[in-house]
Amino acid sequence: MAEYIIAADNAADLYFGYYDQKPSLQVPMPFTIDGKDYEHEADCPPMMDYYDMLKSGLMVKTAQVNRDTAYTMLKKALEESDKDLLYLSFSSGMSGSYDSVCAVANDLRVEFPDRRIEVIDTLSGAGGEGLLYYYATKMQENGASMDEVIAWIEENKCNAHHIFIVDDLKNLKQ
Repeated sequence: MAEYIIAADNAADLYFGYYDQKPSLQVPMPFTIDGKDYEHEADCPPMMDYYDMLKSGLMVKTAQVNRDTAYTMLKKALEESDKDLLYLSFSSGMSGSYDSVCAVANDLRVEFPDRRIEVIDTLSGAGGEGLLYYYATKMQENGASMDEVIAWIEENKCNAHHIFIVDDLKNLKQ
């Protein structure tokens, strides 16, 4: 059975400290707060300051995964190991990230013809995507093949109920 890396974008929210305990490959999704661009969440103001900024009326805009960033990160992961790659993407219904990563995967398949590179549209984000990632890595730790993980995700990705609450509609309009 071929070994594989499971990667995702950083829209896959999991509990605080999870990614410190389980180092993983997370491709950043850039965002802008009040005209200032952030490539990585680590560059973002502390969470309490972030929410204070939102409450004060500052606008936050998100962007899809940067194709060049994804290419660089995924290529490096393939170069540094002999493993295949499974990428769990933020919903194609909410972002162009899935299409960007599919294009990157096609380029990498040419460069790494002996590797299997799969991209899954999770049809979710935030906690839903995070749970799919969590269960995929648990299955991998328990010896599941990439095909078994893919089959499980495809069978279960529509079972999550996504609920969110907002104070107003300001940040939801375009």
